[in-house]
Amino acid sequence: MNTSFTDRKAWCTPGDLNFQPLMPAVQKRGASTDTLQHAYHHAMIQLIRKEIADIERYISIPHAFFLTDSSGRLLEFSSSSLDIQAEMEQIGFSIGKSLSADHAGLNAVSLSMEMNRMAVVKGAEHSNPALQSWNCVCAPVHLDGMVRGYLDISFHQGQQIEFAIPFVRQIVSSIAGKWLNHTPDLQRCSQEILFLQYRLTARERDVAHLWSHEKSALYISNELGISEGTVRNMVKSIYLKMKVNDRSQFVKRLVRSSGDEM
Repeated sequence: MNTSFTDRKAWCTPGDLNFQPLMPAVQKRGASTDTLQHAYHHAMIQLIRKEIADIERYISIPHAFFLTDSSGRLLEFSSSSLDIQAEMEQIGFSIGKSLSADHAGLNAVSLSMEMNRMAVVKGAEHSNPALQSWNCVCAPVHLDGMVRGYLDISFHQGQQIEFAIPFVRQIVSSIAGKWLNHTPDLQRCSQEILFLQYRLTARERDVAHLWSHEKSALYISNELGISEGTVRNMVKSIYLKMKVNDRSQFVKRLVRSSGDEM
């Protein structure tokens, strides 16, 4: 894949730190954040693994992929060979390690975090001498309108790095496109937290989950082993607690709130 000068403007380098960085979206935190954040991390890791497996066949030179959370903490690490893995482990890369500027200095992840866009850091541009034999490309992973993590691909310094930019861009774009259809566990977790915030009872939450999937009162009664009348009474209680009047408003409330959870 070729990159033009116009494409070049789509990523930043350490020299761009002379300019005002773009501020990433502020993530709100609450009592349920850790549970939902864990679900996001698990879902991201599963999707990233599949995307990397699909694209690695086109990368013939030694490389390593890193996935971090939104704070730069390493969630997933994969390499093209055991030698690369051993080299990265010798540098100190392990799950949980922070690649933020405060902990690891200037690198592709910390630059992407600072500038809120794709970043390229080569060799001696790294402030950590242990990373100066590497060229790296990193991009933020945007999901549900927020930065949920950062994806980095790294090569030995002698390798040209620009060819990797389209690959990283393709992976993060593909993840965003597949997100809602491939993360049912995350959707369930997000809904569960929202229902708890509205103080729905355990049985009301069971009804609400099925109701959100357009199931009928008769279907829900058979599924949960309760009467159809009880289901309808619970739906009325759910509407009252969530301040909606019908199923359409109920579903819209779920969709709107899912993007605001974190």
